Amino acid sequence: MDNSWLDLYPPEDKDSEIDDQDRRPMNPKRMKVENTIDLHGYRLEDALVATRTFVDASVREGHRKVLIVHGKGENGSGVIKREVRAMLEQDPRTGQMGYAKGSQGGTGALWVMVREEDAPLDENEHQETEAEE
Repeated sequence: MDNSWLDLYPPEDKDSEIDDQDRRPMNPKRMKVENTIDLHGYRLEDALVATRTFVDASVREGHRKVLIVHGKGENGSGVIKREVRAMLEQDPRTGQMGYAKGSQGGTGALWVMVREEDAPLDENEHQETEAEE
């Protein structure tokens, strides 16, 4: 009874989130934005509620990458920009995030990776990613 190594240890598909072209994990910057919300004109509390509702809908609808346009605020350090990001960093349903491409709002917009509804949590996933080019 001579079993080959592959018979004893069959391959597993560990690459469900792999880009087939280069066989590396898909870079969030290369993924397309699937849903967008524009918070221009919102007051802080309304912007936070709208963002929570937007993330809820994005999770339900299975969107993986979303864009939140919050504006730059005065002198580039707006309250909504800061508070929306802080809220998203604490939300277990969101992961990597970074500033959008210049054509999508630059530092006035944030792309965010949204977890699948039942995805396990990764402690390191709320990491800062450089702005898209």
